[in-house]
Amino acid sequence: MTPGRNMYSPAGSSGGKYNYFEVALADIGGKRDWSVTFDRKILGIGQTGWRVKSDDPSVEASLQAADVISLLTPFGEPAGHFNLAPLDYNHRERLLCFRYDNGAQWAPTPQSFAAQLDMLVRAAEINERVNPA
Repeated sequence: MTPGRNMYSPAGSSGGKYNYFEVALADIGGKRDWSVTFDRKILGIGQTGWRVKSDDPSVEASLQAADVISLLTPFGEPAGHFNLAPLDYNHRERLLCFRYDNGAQWAPTPQSFAAQLDMLVRAAEINERVNPA
């Protein structure tokens, strides 16, 4: 948890603050890194929506087929200033991480935290199937 984190803002303008929160599962095996991001159109270019990314096309396709994106949709779209991948897996660190802007609160409610942990456990199960170590 990082309260009062600076939002990105163009030079010369005053950026706002937000409360960053991250929850992770450690010691998760897997061969390739992957992430789920939320892309937005910029000046009418591109597409808005969730996207799975991996340097291994077969892992990317398998994660899409397993509908890993559906695990994130209950949490809503990330805030517009939030440019980190909400969900990612790092094989070197063996870490599966969910991160977001927690709004005015420093930490999630117990119910929200339980939902986040459940989502991570389900994502870890998908990772184990489609991205074995």
